[in-house]
Amino acid sequence: MKKSAADKFSDSSAVVLMLIIGATLNPAGLRAYGGEESISTASTPANESTSAPGSAIDPTIFERPKLTGNWWGARDTLEAHGVTLDVSLAQFYQGVTDGGIDRDFEYGGKLGIYVNLDGGKAGLWQGFSITTHVETRYGEDVNDIDGMFSLANFNMAFPKKEQVATGVTALKLTQRLFDHLLLITGKINTLDDFRLNYTGGNGLDRFMNSAVVANVINGRTIPYSTYGAGFVVFAEQGPEFTFLVRDPDHHPTTIDLDKLFAHGVLLTGSLRLPVAPFGLPGTQVFGGNWSSRHYTSLDPSDWENVPGQGLPAPEEAGSWAIWYNADQTIWINSANKNQWLWPFRWESELGSLECNRWPRRWWSCA
Repeated sequence: MKKSAADKFSDSSAVVLMLIIGATLNPAGLRAYGGEESISTASTPANESTSAPGSAIDPTIFERPKLTGNWWGARDTLEAHGVTLDVSLAQFYQGVTDGGIDRDFEYGGKLGIYVNLDGGKAGLWQGFSITTHVETRYGEDVNDIDGMFSLANFNMAFPKKEQVATGVTALKLTQRLFDHLLLITGKINTLDDFRLNYTGGNGLDRFMNSAVVANVINGRTIPYSTYGAGFVVFAEQGPEFTFLVRDPDHHPTTIDLDKLFAHGVLLTGSLRLPVAPFGLPGTQVFGGNWSSRHYTSLDPSDWENVPGQGLPAPEEAGSWAIWYNADQTIWINSANKNQWLWPFRWESELGSLECNRWPRRWWSCA
């Protein structure tokens, strides 16, 4: 029997089973230890790498880096002219077997299309690139029946929760300058650009639960997809500082250029420090954000299920959060770099302490 919305969070836990029954058009494989997206390619699928030049003998379907192959050389030709196209399709059959709001199984899927343009190869100018991400969500998921605050299937929350929807969630223009500076503007997909060695990403290639994928304390202030601009100062394989000015409203399926910054501004910054104690790769990330938008503690979020939807709550101006992430590899097989042990991840956040704008004041995950 399905429980009422008021009882949605009364259960302390839920057991969720999930079966991915579809195949991606790009085979998903585990990344080698310490592998990270570069700054300029952070919005491409995390499991993708540059394709090798075509050979006279086309590899079998099990050996291809792309499921659909090289398109008789067309893929290499496009890439030589600066255009890369990646398509992924994931299908989920997922259900609640114990606890939760309703014990049921749901089927849904997600189609993702990534189109990237390298300005140098395309004959424009060096250092310029355009990153595009188009998403289509269809079917159902367990996020509204598992009774959890976090989302068991983070990827199925976008571009719109519980809806059949298609949206351009990223249309990002970047320009690299002086080898250590990257300028950014356009429509920014937050999860595409959130990078850690073993977590982060979009909730598909690695962990699926939103509490493990991202810093959920940021669920109040940071939209999944919105417009913004900023810069990155970085050193190759070294520290990286990012600062962005963004619209605090959500725009995953709409253009809304006439509504930009209508409700305030969102400022975010982060410092990413690669570390390697005893030669073992790890990452330390420190970040913070502040928004001038008006909020209530019961506003819906892209990152979690917020209880009490529809109930009255006082509105207050501004929200902020500071957070810290760390990951650390503790063992690597010297004979096979793809075999590693990573039991350590630490995440801690603190936010919105000065007023009641978010149902959670702090968060820690290890």
